[in-house]
Amino acid sequence: MINSVKVVSRYFSNPPASVSADRRIKTAAALYPLQEVLDLARSNKLVFWSKGAIDDAQKWGFDVEGLCLLLVSGLPNGRYIGSEWCLGGQNGSWAACDAYALTSYSWCERQGKNVRKDDYVKFAITTAGIIISASNHPEGA
Repeated sequence: MINSVKVVSRYFSNPPASVSADRRIKTAAALYPLQEVLDLARSNKLVFWSKGAIDDAQKWGFDVEGLCLLLVSGLPNGRYIGSEWCLGGQNGSWAACDAYALTSYSWCERQGKNVRKDDYVKFAITTAGIIISASNHPEGA
């Protein structure tokens, strides 16, 4: 019996042989062009793909529109952290994901000032041209 590995991301290479293997993808830059990610996010072409992303969305109050807005507003000045293979989806598929730290500011009436918020996002683009979220939460959470 041959075990086939399904890769759903547009970046296609050899995913790790096991969940415990090194998942990092050695690359000097993000796998997915920033402008393409922004265009897809502006069109709300995003799904919460991994169990972690679904749990994060519920815990931190993200919906598709909210996460897309965060990507559009935060990615242009975001800090690319690195790329890695993520396991998710209902069928145990792999996706090569880019991870970013995003900083945003919003006015807090109670404090009378802009308050900084740092978020961590990890996502891929599928062959169908949809952003799949693997992780989305406040940085450090």
